[in-house]
Amino acid sequence: MENHIMMEYIREEAVILRRLVKDRKELTAAFVKHLTTHTVKKIYFSGHGSPYHVGIIVKPMLEKLLSIEVSAEISTLFNNHSGFNVNGVYKGGEQLLICPAQSGRTTGPYYAAVKARELGIPVLCLTLRPEGKLAKESDIVIVKDSGEEESFPETKGHLTSVALLMLCVLEAAYAMGKLSQEAYGEYMEAFERLPGACSRAMEATLVWYEKQKSVLMEESCASIIGYGENYGTALEGAMKVQESTLKAWSGYECEEYMHGKNQAVLQNSVLFFLYAKVGGPETERMQQLVQWCRERSRHCFVVGKKGNPLEDETSICWEAVDHPYLSAIEYHIPFQVLSYKLATDMGLSTIVANHDFAGAQLKTRIEE
Repeated sequence: MENHIMMEYIREEAVILRRLVKDRKELTAAFVKHLTTHTVKKIYFSGHGSPYHVGIIVKPMLEKLLSIEVSAEISTLFNNHSGFNVNGVYKGGEQLLICPAQSGRTTGPYYAAVKARELGIPVLCLTLRPEGKLAKESDIVIVKDSGEEESFPETKGHLTSVALLMLCVLEAAYAMGKLSQEAYGEYMEAFERLPGACSRAMEATLVWYEKQKSVLMEESCASIIGYGENYGTALEGAMKVQESTLKAWSGYECEEYMHGKNQAVLQNSVLFFLYAKVGGPETERMQQLVQWCRERSRHCFVVGKKGNPLEDETSICWEAVDHPYLSAIEYHIPFQVLSYKLATDMGLSTIVANHDFAGAQLKTRIEE
């Protein structure tokens, strides 16, 4: 299988998004039924890597629209050093464990699900394999129809998890009367525009890459900086590039980056800024950070909606939807594209990893 299959998956994401929006009632029905028949007060996300980032991205939306306390947990830290209901205030049915997954074979989320079931805590998983080990430990199984991926930096699977869970939140909030018909309609209208925006983000990044390729090829490090739901986007984007290129990219929250990391801003530092126009102090702080960094580095790249006040000739900008929460879907596309393009130009495979059998040797997956 040649490298180009990864780019084909990225192009396919617009088609997947349209299908998810069209079929949302059926896909989210089990989640909506659970939320409308149970008093859920605490939700835990459990995962490693991309599934963990899914929790970080969806958490703000879930808390805001459903008024449920949410935590996003790295599975092994949660399993070994924390746990469910540590303060003893919740009944079993008042909690819900969500495991966003691909195959459902990763050990950490699987053992979290086993423990949850022992405690009478319902488990929801998203998976490609409804017959898999994680699905068998789950009360609610949402099947992702995005398909298996031959490339190891997963792209369409991550986007599907984020979009599906956001649709679950919107449908539940609307069914429970927490979201007005007008507000629900605005979210759906934005969701319907996302596929086109994701395609435009992809094309804009391909053009931008050809202009900035030498910078990215030369520098071994880069930082991606976001805020709100796009903190998770920054983490996921950095991980994707690092997986595919072995370059040391890192993701940061905007204010976190301001507190100490600025000492690492040099003339050749490569910095990406996810500028979501949500207004308020976070947007203003990002503006301050970009202006400060531009005085010290030649490679400050703003990622965002075309016409934003920080856009310059080096920005990756397109006609974005840039809707609160939903921006995390389209803003991740540029880093999927960069992962593919950089790996390809470096002569690296996105099909066979540098240590392709490490997972089996280190026993990170449950054998089926």
